[in-house]
Amino acid sequence: RPFFTSGALDIHELGGSFQTQHLVDLRRFSRDAVVQAYGLPPEKLGILAASNRATIEASDLIFAKDVLLPRLELMRAALQRDLEADWPGVAIGYDSPVAADRAFQLQVMTAAPDLFSPEEWRALAGIEGPAPEVLEAEKAFNPDQPRKPLGPGGGQWVSEPGGRGDAAPTQVAARGPRGSGSQPPRPSSPTPSRPVDQVPQERPGVRVEEPGPNMVVTRGEGKDAVRFNSGHGFNRQHRPDDPKSDLRNSGLRLDDVENAIAADARRRVAAGEAPVARFGPTKPLEAEVEINGIKIAYRMVALPDGQIRVSTYFPKR
Repeated sequence: RPFFTSGALDIHELGGSFQTQHLVDLRRFSRDAVVQAYGLPPEKLGILAASNRATIEASDLIFAKDVLLPRLELMRAALQRDLEADWPGVAIGYDSPVAADRAFQLQVMTAAPDLFSPEEWRALAGIEGPAPEVLEAEKAFNPDQPRKPLGPGGGQWVSEPGGRGDAAPTQVAARGPRGSGSQPPRPSSPTPSRPVDQVPQERPGVRVEEPGPNMVVTRGEGKDAVRFNSGHGFNRQHRPDDPKSDLRNSGLRLDDVENAIAADARRRVAAGEAPVARFGPTKPLEAEVEINGIKIAYRMVALPDGQIRVSTYFPKR
């Protein structure tokens, strides 16, 4: 039906674009509501308007710890409840998605570097394989290798077969005033040899893996097993310039030390003193035993199945 008016009319367009209708703001609000409902870091969805390198790297930790881990634990608890009905005593676990805090590890290792082995430093740097025990130059020269003077009047000293290393570099004898003749130099006092590593004999209840600087010894069977990082604990010097921090110089036997620690660790687990490593990093318990007047500290955690892990042990100051 037509309408008539006696005055002039103006035509104006109202809200014809997305911007004037605030659709962009509505879309952003809807997106933020979904992100906040699931607790997702914005960086994981490519929302980088207020991000920098620090927030982007931290988003991995937030996503794993606050998003993935609770859901994994919820699924594990549900499966565990159903499993116990048919298989009592069987536990379900999962690999934690939370990565280790490498910055915190570096701070701890820098604060007390003598408590960590070269292998642990290399692992933190992402370098695989054991650290070389000695440099190539040290391998080429052995101060304990026997030598003999060259020529009847003294002069240079050369190697004689029988040493453990390669030929030692020649040494030139010091000469006195002209006409006084020369005397062959006296060999320097023997350098103290490196302490001998101890390796236990495999037998029932004692299993040895990777003899050397990364040696691991497991004592006991099943739920009573105690696993030692023996190469890191017994067969090395823990503090620079302190020979007493090397248990190889203590006169103690590796078997005696680890048997005493194993007995003390089992007692602490039975008393409920030891932390149980379930999911994620677990702070170990540091305890000590005394053997022949020598106090030895060790770090341990218990596993859900009852086994014990001793990461290291060392003489206390």
